[in-house]
Amino acid sequence: MNDAHATPLPPGRAEVAARWQALARGEVTREAVHAWAVPWVEGEGALVDFEDPLVLTALQYLHGFDLCRDPGAPGVLRHGTTGEGEWYRSPDDVAAALTRWRANCALHDEDPAGWIRAVRERARAAVRAEEEERGRDTPSVVARTRVHGVLLPAQLTSLLGQGRWRHPGDAAMARSIPWFEDPLDFLTSTEQMARESRSMDRFAADASSSALFREVRGSDRSDAVELPWLDVEQAVLVAVNRRAGDDVALALDYRTDPADPRVVGSDFWTDPRRCEWRQVAPTFSAFVHALGL
Repeated sequence: MNDAHATPLPPGRAEVAARWQALARGEVTREAVHAWAVPWVEGEGALVDFEDPLVLTALQYLHGFDLCRDPGAPGVLRHGTTGEGEWYRSPDDVAAALTRWRANCALHDEDPAGWIRAVRERARAAVRAEEEERGRDTPSVVARTRVHGVLLPAQLTSLLGQGRWRHPGDAAMARSIPWFEDPLDFLTSTEQMARESRSMDRFAADASSSALFREVRGSDRSDAVELPWLDVEQAVLVAVNRRAGDDVALALDYRTDPADPRVVGSDFWTDPRRCEWRQVAPTFSAFVHALGL
């Protein structure tokens, strides 16, 4: 018996390109391509393992082409329908994005591993450029215990104040997270956490980076964002890669508990083509206890 609620099999490049081309030509509506892409961008469909990262990138574009400016709330974007507000991306933007996507497909096929390295480097470069503009030494404007829009656990605030939120040593980390292969540096101030966490916003805003790092904004989705994806609006980074270019991190994930969130880590080893966020500890307090901090 067929399950009427089962997630359909993911499309291939030809199908997403055909939908995109039809939209660029005005043969289908933005609302229609958004609705078509929803099963693979939101909810359980987002957990499908896409062998081709360019297909997921295309689906995210198609899902977002119906974003419009809310006339009643300047600066706010929302999924809309024709006539509700000015489209965020013009018809020319839609066509230009398709051209760029096709060029990316060609580059990916020539050297898949090189393409992934290039995406990661572009993401890092964007973060570096933003940091240079902000100024690395600019004091944090958020309250001491609030970082990236979320309140730090009281235990973490206490550890920071006492200077005890420190790396316990690679051996202790290996015992607690045996699958995590790359060395980490703990972020020992709220300023460092705020600075590093801004990278998640950059990745979530770029379709290729979002697909590669599996980072999205929950407010852009109608269904809950679940692992192996990270909702960047409910997360803050607390440790990052020690070696430049590793692009790994530990984050507090507030989707489970706003007071004692779980700890998750980015896994690029199970599938080198894409990041997968995995649970490290069910709560921050459990993580601290395991490390003996």
